[in-house]
Amino acid sequence: MAERSRRERERERHRREVLEAAEAVFAQKGFYRATVQEIAERAEFAVGTIYTMFESKKAIYYELVQMRAREYTESVRETIRQLTDPREQIRAVVAAKLKFFEENQQFFRIFTSATSGEDREAPFALSEEARKVYADYMRMVSDVFREGIRQKVFVQMNPLLLTLALEGITNSTIAHSIHTGGEKLAEATPERIERLLFGGILARQDPQS
Repeated sequence: MAERSRRERERERHRREVLEAAEAVFAQKGFYRATVQEIAERAEFAVGTIYTMFESKKAIYYELVQMRAREYTESVRETIRQLTDPREQIRAVVAAKLKFFEENQQFFRIFTSATSGEDREAPFALSEEARKVYADYMRMVSDVFREGIRQKVFVQMNPLLLTLALEGITNSTIAHSIHTGGEKLAEATPERIERLLFGGILARQDPQS
């Protein structure tokens, strides 16, 4: 593949600068109250220049979601690739997600507000590209569970259901931190989330009782 031209690299860099500026503005003001003018000022571009890269504020939002989704999915893919034990891979997925949240709290605040209905004007539906990235991520994690089931590490259960359970626990943990202004659950470590997912919530019963 031919190396990208300097102009292409510069254009890509400028688009990322706009997306990162938009992330900060959306996180502070919400999608509805944020303006392209404010995004342009933060990115240090003219408004007209912004519109040569993106057709609308909604287009900026959609591409921001796509960018962060791709980054997260690739970080998980690389982590999984380095491990062979399904249980360790699932633990690594949880750790990767919590770490990504710590490093990208502004993005999670935007996305959580939109999907929870807090920011009612924010686009709720994902773009087609973002849906593809999400589907790829879900398949990737489901494949880990499927292999774990084959190895008899996990119980016989629909791998997608196990993936949804994992997503539910981690997403709720992140949402709790966002909705409470940064309050963290001290118990929300990868190991304890793994224990909850794999061990369940029932206390062990005394066989003599």
